[in-house]
Parts: sequence; C-alpha cells; structure tokens
Amino acid sequence: MRLQVTKAAAPHAEGLTGVAWTAGNDVWACSEDQALWRWPAEGNPPSKVCELDAPCSSLHWYPCASRKPQPGATTDVFLLAADDGTFRLMRANGREEKRVDAHAGPLTAIQWNQEGTAVATGGQDGALKIWSRSGMLRSVLAQIDGPVLCLAWSPDAAALVYPRGGLLLVAPLAAGARPLQWRAHDAPILAVDWSPAADKIASGGEDAIYKVWDTDGRPLFQSAPLPSACTALAWAPGGCHLAVATRGAVYLCESSGVFASHYSFEGSMVRSVAWSCDGSRLAVGGAGGLLAVGHMVKRRVEWGSHSALLAEPARIRVQEVGSAAQEELEVREAVVAMSFAYDHLLVATAHQVAIYGVASWNTPVVVEVADTPLLLLQAERLFLLADPSAGVQLLSYTGRTLATPKWQGLRPEALTGANCSLSNDTLAVVDRLDPRCVRCLSTATGQPVGEPLRHSQDVLHVALSQGGTPAERRLALIDRNRDLYCTALQSPALGRLGAAVEGLAWHAAADVLLGLAGGRVLQWAAPGVLAADPSLLPATTASLDVSQHGPRLELVAYGEPAATLRTPRGTLVHVAVSPYPLALAQAAAAGRWEAATRLCRCVADDGLWAALAARALAARETATAEAAYAALGQVAMVDALAYIRALPREEARAAQLAVLQGRIEEAEGILLQAGLVYRAIKIHIRAKNWDRALEVAVKQKSHVDTVLWYRGAELAVTGREETHALFLQFSQQVEINEEQIRLKICQEKERESQGSMSTAKRR
Repeated sequence: MRLQVTKAAAPHAEGLTGVAWTAGNDVWACSEDQALWRWPAEGNPPSKVCELDAPCSSLHWYPCASRKPQPGATTDVFLLAADDGTFRLMRANGREEKRVDAHAGPLTAIQWNQEGTAVATGGQDGALKIWSRSGMLRSVLAQIDGPVLCLAWSPDAAALVYPRGGLLLVAPLAAGARPLQWRAHDAPILAVDWSPAADKIASGGEDAIYKVWDTDGRPLFQSAPLPSACTALAWAPGGCHLAVATRGAVYLCESSGVFASHYSFEGSMVRSVAWSCDGSRLAVGGAGGLLAVGHMVKRRVEWGSHSALLAEPARIRVQEVGSAAQEELEVREAVVAMSFAYDHLLVATAHQVAIYGVASWNTPVVVEVADTPLLLLQAERLFLLADPSAGVQLLSYTGRTLATPKWQGLRPEALTGANCSLSNDTLAVVDRLDPRCVRCLSTATGQPVGEPLRHSQDVLHVALSQGGTPAERRLALIDRNRDLYCTALQSPALGRLGAAVEGLAWHAAADVLLGLAGGRVLQWAAPGVLAADPSLLPATTASLDVSQHGPRLELVAYGEPAATLRTPRGTLVHVAVSPYPLALAQAAAAGRWEAATRLCRCVADDGLWAALAARALAARETATAEAAYAALGQVAMVDALAYIRALPREEARAAQLAVLQGRIEEAEGILLQAGLVYRAIKIHIRAKNWDRALEVAVKQKSHVDTVLWYRGAELAVTGREETHALFLQFSQQVEINEEQIRLKICQEKERESQGSMSTAKRR
C-alpha cells in the first residue's frame, strides 16, 4: 500500500497545527495565524471560515461516521484547543457556541470520546481534565510535572492514555482505580493514539521511534529509528493501518506497526495527520501552510487463483494466476473498501457497492448505499454491509436485501472482521456493551437465535464455520487470555481447544479449523472433538512451523489446501497444510462413512483415525467409531461401542453414546422420552448418582424398589450402613423383593426388544 497525494495547497502564511475530517469528508484546519480553514470534499480551493482571537493548537470534530446524521443531531459541533488556556465549542458556520476556561496556560491536547458524551483536555499546566459535552468540568483525572502533550480515549470511554515524559499511563475514569504505567520511550512522548477497532495503543517520541502496545502495556512492535522525531500519529478507523508523521514525511504502516511506504513533504514539518471516516484518505497539515490529502492505493485482496489490486483511487486491476490477461475495473468514485471471497469481488465507494462475479467482470450488480460503507463481510450465499445511516444489512450477490439485523448497542462503526462473523444462516457479533457476550442472529430474519453465548473473559475474535448445515454450525472464539474455545451453536458448551492463539480461520467449505500460535499453524481436524471425546484432542491437532516467514504473522484465510498468511510488511504467503482432514470432513458431512474409513486406512495416520472417531461419535455412527478406535488400539472404547451397538432400541444406543461422552442429562431425557424408565435409572446407578436415580424413580412412579435394591447391594459390598434420610424413609415404605425386581427388569428388556422389532418392521 502507499499514499497517493491528489490534493496539496498552502493557503496559510503560517503553519497548520491541526487537521480533521467531517462526516461529509470536508477537511478542516486551524493555524498559528488564528484562522480556521475548510477544504470542501467537492475539490474546491480551501476557504477561510473565520478569524479567531488566539492561536489554536488542535481541533477535533464530533465523532460521527455518518454523512447523513439523524434529524436534530448536533454533529456539526467541533472542538478547538487554544493557546490562551480555553477550548471552544464551534459550529460549522464558524460561530462559537461556548468558550470554556480550562487550563492555566495553553491547551496542548483535546479529544471527544467515541460516544461524543465527554471531552478530555490536557494542558501546559500538566492537568488532565474530563468535561461534559456542554463544557462542564467533571473531574481532574491527573496532575503531572510537565505538559500533557497528547492523549487518547479507550474504545469504551472508560480510560485515557497519556504520556509523562517517556512514560505512558492508562488512567481509568472509575473513582479509586489506579493507573497503569510503563516506560515506553527514552525521550518525551509527543504523540499517542488508541485504536477503537484493533484495541492497540501507538506512541511516538523525540527518540524518533514509534511503538505499538497492547492495552496492558506489553510491547507488540518497535520501529527502527526514523530520520527525525515522531510529531503525530493516527490509527485508521478500522485499525488496519497506522500513519506516523515526522518533521518531513508521513509513514504508512500495517496494523502490526511494520513500515509499508512513506511520502515526503520537502521543506515542511508535518504537525498533524487525520484519517477520513472511511479510512481511505489521509489529511496532512504542517508548517509553511502545508495541507495535503492522499488516497490509499496499492491495496490487494485475493481469492483462490484471482487477485485484485487497487492501482488508482478509482481503478482496480484483476488478474488470475497463470494468465497474462488482466481485467481493468473502473468505478465512478474513489474506492473505500474491497472484499474478495466466494467468487465475488465487492468494491465499495462512498455511494455504492459494485458486485463482480469471477465469471463475468463486465456486468457488475450495483447497489446504491445511503452512506459510506464501513464493513464488507462475505459468506457463500450472502454478504454483510454496514454503514452509519442504514446500520447493518444482509444482501444476496444479486443485490437483494435479505434482512436488517438490529440489536441493543449496535454501532456499525464499531464492527470489524474480528468482532463480527457471517455464515449462510447465522451472524455472530461480540456485544459492544458486554464484551463477554456473543450474540447470534438469523440471516433470514435478522432476529436473535437462542440466548446470547456468555464467556468468562472478554471475547476478542469470533469466527463461524462455513461448511455444513445450520445444525452443524460451530463458533470459535479467542478471548483476552488468547485461549481458543469452540462450541456447536445448537448445544452451546464452550470447550478449550488451545492457548496463546493469535488468529483463526475456518475452511471455506468444511468443518476444519486453523489457528496461529507462536510461529506455528495449528490444524484441528475435528473441532467438535471436545463434545465427542476430549481424550482425542491432542491426536486431532496438527502443527506446522511457519517461523521461517518471520515474526508477527497474521492468518488471513484458509483455502484448499493452503493457509494464507500476511507478513508484517503486507506480503501474502501461502503455506500448504494437510488436505486429508478436509477430505475426511467432507466425506463425513455427506454421510460417506465407508469412504472416510478407506481414506484413513490409506493414509494410516493416527491423527486422521482420531478425527474419524470423533466425527463418527458425534454422528452416532457407532460401527465407524468402533473401527476407528480399533485402529487406535483403544480396546475399552471398542468394547463399550460393541455393547452399545448390541442394544435393541435406537434411543438406548443414543443415550449410551451420550453417557459415554459424559452427557448424562441428555441421555436421561432421551430414555424417558422413549419410555425406557429402567434404562434412565440405570445410567445414574452406574454413575453412583443415587440421589438422581431415586428422584427419577419416584417421579416416574416406577422402579423405586429397584433403586433401593441396587443401593442395598452397593452398601453390602462396601460394608457400610444406610445414612441417607430419603433412602431410609423409602426403605420403610417400599417392600424389596429381589425375585420380583429381577422379573420386572427382564420384562422391561423384553418389551424393549419387541419395540425395536416393531420399529424395524414399520421401516
């Protein structure tokens, strides 16, 4: 990627100290000569809005991503930080709404929070203050021995990050909470920003180095020394890019922090940078009246053998591997976002989304949008479009709207590819108001599906499996501890698959999962193994070393049969992974168990046999599971499965499989629904769960004497006396006749066999 400067002007006699974008994509700037300037999005020359009575150090527009705000919304308000110690609430027409005496000396930093409900200011006097949106002082958050040169809000507006010399401090707003601090630079820090989407902190200082941190102060990246001090930096809205300014240049970096390209401004010191709301353009302001706007170009997306390159702001070059032919796609406006998956290329501009199919590049489907698209997310049969005005929409590749999901706390600008995942039937979203909660919604209706899934830790990344039916849909997530969990949506029960996982991706057409951890690609051949047989997890997990491609890799996609990784410099690397788990998953999904067994015999790999055992158990294919366990040499499981296969009733077999997998309650429900009361009681007797066994017998009014008899036999063997009050009570009320109990059990087993035969005849 690189910055292509399309506009540049020097309208000021003195330098620009701050630049900002409006929701309508106008660029505003304040200057040392006490003037306020506006550069319209239409391309007209910059014009002076008004004269001020004091030099201003920075400005910040009300945070609104929509160019069509709701009626009555006060989104044309912006903040100006002045050298006379005041900040002003201004209107777009240049009228001053309110002036607040904030600091004893020049203001050095000012920023709205993400919601636009509070303002943070820092001054030369060392004070860090919080204000209401109307300018009323709420608190003095900190007082340091030196100026507060910069600050940034956390995404949830619950904390602020600011420097004190070479230290970085994260100060919670909650009363009594202690700030987190760490040594970040060897010289004073001049710039800091906190990415709402990536949840990372970037800092730059007089030591000519910029760094990237996680929110706990752990270092993620450190740059090589730049030619001069870092004067400004800013995360792009989606967290995918970072812009770092020095005295004579702007550096574009990947989300990891690694340098990608730079643009030099000879003879001008850059003092301020700001991204447009859609993240496709960068405004630059600096000394000598420097004011420039550049477009992000040379961005590339890939799918299968095709790649699409944004060659110019409104021109895309598509090429297929192995072919010299190229397709040139022209759109009428600058490209805001691109996405390429499932044989469809989506190209978004500020007013439309063009849908191209790989079979026909000349006839795109064009969808008009109400606002600048913020996120494009694709599944096999549909895609998600998020924009500030229309919210979230689900559309088919023919352009038809399928649903418009809504949920509490929905903010389209807060959605990313990490906290949101889409499949053909389900949309999964991390709740912005409660990051430990994952909401699942139907793509057909937009309505919630079941209760939200709750985890014990904040969820950072979610991903839905893509292959199979809705009943087979799985959700994988990475939490704040970097632990990977997986669950089936039909019966949510989170199971831990791995630790220290940095990224994950499902195969586009099969229930196989990849993860990236510590320079290794991990492949889970049967992600449902924890529900089937947790002891098989190590065998079904394969590992591939990819550290030769460098540190801080990113897992982009899982195609057949390779994983796509992105290096810190943005280069895409394709790494081959085993194709056998995919073939096994596809055979199992189609019910071709004999073919799956032949594959395992041909490959002769214990990991593949273990994956077959797990998948067969989940599908209640006991014969296949028995063969797989036999190949693994697990005699006890083979015997257990042989016993289950010999049971006459299908319900009894299903229940015993559930018992084998530790799902006792499910087994009880299956048996009671089928009228097999004795079987339901017996599973609790075998598990020594005497209380539940007696409870079921009393509730069903059957086999109370059977439970008491088995209980007495157990106590006799161990040489103990009965002390349980409930069992003592029923022992006095119920007569225990061993001969009658045995006869009753035999009669029930006989009825069970007859019921099985009659069921077989009906079939």
